[in-house]
Amino acid sequence: MAGRPLRRPPLHGRSDEAFQIGRLASRERQPVRRHAGGAGTAVQLAQAGRDSILVRPFTEAEDIAGFTAARGILTSEGGKASHAALVARGMGRPCVAGASELRLAKAQAKTAPQNERLSEALTRNAWCSFTYNISGNRNMERLVFTRSGLVKQTPGKQAHWRVRNETLEFSPDGISWSPQPLRLALNASGSAVLQSHDKEYAQCD
Repeated sequence: MAGRPLRRPPLHGRSDEAFQIGRLASRERQPVRRHAGGAGTAVQLAQAGRDSILVRPFTEAEDIAGFTAARGILTSEGGKASHAALVARGMGRPCVAGASELRLAKAQAKTAPQNERLSEALTRNAWCSFTYNISGNRNMERLVFTRSGLVKQTPGKQAHWRVRNETLEFSPDGISWSPQPLRLALNASGSAVLQSHDKEYAQCD
């Protein structure tokens, strides 16, 4: 169904204005009103219980986490045989590919320095999280981010890490990347901590 116009919801009584033209690459239906400009944003919205559409110029293998988190995909390039279309059909996600009139804002130049500052903060110290079991014994989980791009987790396995668009990503092989629910913040005493949904990592030796 090439060139099928997408219609925006009626605005001030007008419903005849085409919002965008692209190729309907997957016919699944998923009503949603928010858009995510990257896989990391889609994951964060999903974790907050908010639906979103993944909007990208085109998609790649590293966007797979965004496909899982988003309710649909919209790209400005490609068609029915594009990466976005094929993956969306396989995952049962609605997809419109090749919306060539779509204009996506580019990331601001300050993003790179922000990524560098976050990377510097992660590698400055090791990060430890302490939990207690039902017997009162303390368990420790330790993360060490190396400048060579490896993260060593004790207990656990070694993985690759990087920061993209201010989002921490892990990869088991350096090829497939997934956003992590970890964010750098300050605790009540003003010390840097890494926070996730159910635990907090503090700097340690």
